[in-house]
Amino acid sequence: MVTVGLAVPCYGPHIAKLLPLLQSIEAQTRQPDHVVISCSGARYDDIAHLIGDWPFRLDIHTSAQRRNAAQNRNLAARALTTELVSYVDADDTMHPQRLEILAQVFEATGVNIVLHGSLSPPGDEYASPFHQLYPPWPATVNAPGAKHPAGSRFAPVHGHATVTRDLAQSVGQPENLSFERREDSEFIDMLLTKPGVRSAFVDLGLTKYVSSGAWADAPSGSGEYTLSPAATAARTIMNLPLARAFKAPVQAFWRGLPFSIRQRWLK
Repeated sequence: MVTVGLAVPCYGPHIAKLLPLLQSIEAQTRQPDHVVISCSGARYDDIAHLIGDWPFRLDIHTSAQRRNAAQNRNLAARALTTELVSYVDADDTMHPQRLEILAQVFEATGVNIVLHGSLSPPGDEYASPFHQLYPPWPATVNAPGAKHPAGSRFAPVHGHATVTRDLAQSVGQPENLSFERREDSEFIDMLLTKPGVRSAFVDLGLTKYVSSGAWADAPSGSGEYTLSPAATAARTIMNLPLARAFKAPVQAFWRGLPFSIRQRWLK
């Protein structure tokens, strides 16, 4: 049976939201082999109450250093020794069958990446408890470079992707602040340009996802990045009407570059 680990990024203000996530992990029909939470802007005393008798191995790494979401995801992923690395955020929760379904899809398809949908507010499904799911799972192996098939009910949530450990640890999410709030989608885009990488999509809402805004915009003293003057200037320029007109072709050019060049730039 394939081994599965969870990599969870967190920062100080989200510590209060970790307990519901951990409880949703405890409720999994297929328990993870290892859970690593990388929590910046925090001390051990801040998370000590979460260390308990969980039915899974749990490691919480704290640091007073300011880190963004990509840095915390990468630190958590590098601490895992499982065959698969599954990402989920500190303020989200998982369907009880999420890991069971993902592991089965990996074993059945032999892909390197599995994406799935999520439930977000507002909406009756989000407000209601998760309901039991029955096989066969609506899973599709994607066409080369694609993230989901046309006509899917759900859109893929990049921040909740599950990937093989070699990809998570050798590529990693881009930590440069210029990719802030889209580091997870850029990570998946980079992986899909790597030769031999294949992906699958599960057309189910396997998480409840809440967008909490940009970590780099967190108040000073919260333990996270505040934007540097250069990053602030870059953001201001990119929001100008003329810059927005060139945004799509620039992104298309970037995504068309070979994987090796993009990875070298991001590092």
